[in-house]
Amino acid sequence: MSFNLIWRLANGIILASDSLTTMNRGERVIARHTQKTFKICCQMPLGAVCSGSPIIGGLPVTQLLSQNYEQERDSLKGFAELIHEEVREALKQRHRELETRNFAIHMAGYCTARQEFQHFVIATKKNELAPLRQLEEKLFVGGNVAGVEIGILKEAGINPLAGSNLELEEAVETVRTAMKQIFDLGYPNKSAPAQILVLEKAKVTWVEGPLQGTIVDLV
Repeated sequence: MSFNLIWRLANGIILASDSLTTMNRGERVIARHTQKTFKICCQMPLGAVCSGSPIIGGLPVTQLLSQNYEQERDSLKGFAELIHEEVREALKQRHRELETRNFAIHMAGYCTARQEFQHFVIATKKNELAPLRQLEEKLFVGGNVAGVEIGILKEAGINPLAGSNLELEEAVETVRTAMKQIFDLGYPNKSAPAQILVLEKAKVTWVEGPLQGTIVDLV
């Protein structure tokens, strides 16, 4: 079981798992492992979490998500639609990988265009890419990220994954706990240093981030 967490900061974005590189807005950096250059242009407060396969269509999840920050969108839905289409194209190239590797990507944050919190899910269901869905559950609820319901993974067809001894309920709780921990580090204590969260095989590892930043105030 592998999890990837992408966390948006006030002046940058942290990638976890496949890349341990912190990127500042407008700064070109090379992500470790992928050796791909990204440029960050997005200012939206955004959190994304993926569970299931760490590889989608031959691309690491973090690469698939982060490379699309190069393109501006005026709404969170615009980014979700972009990622959904990128996933669709990636799966066309390597569809066989879906046979045993279902996944779900949750994207949520504050949409400045509509001035509201939004939550989208991109997932496979029975080994097929499901339509983009907007969920009512808010990823950020009164500053308590632990309030997110990632149980929607069941509807995405993600059962205990092949090659993993971790049950779905345990996986969901691991993600929920980790998200709460990383959020509590920066909220409401705005002076807390940025952190990189690495989740691999249900083991949570904290790595001090090179960026001394603060998590975006979402409430």
